[in-house]
Amino acid sequence: MEYDLVSIIIPVYNGSNYLSEAIESVVNQTYREVEILVINDGSTDDGATRRIA
Repeated sequence: MEYDLVSIIIPVYNGSNYLSEAIESVVNQTYREVEILVINDGSTDDGATRRIA
């Protein structure tokens, strides 16, 4: 059986405190055919957002 791919887009600006939780929420869904796109919108958090993504 073939399933449709669902794209999850997570825009982030200095959101490193919440990014792990957002990604984990997507990964923990029962629907498995997903791709996660994290869009870092110029965060100024010393690379924390980039390391988490």
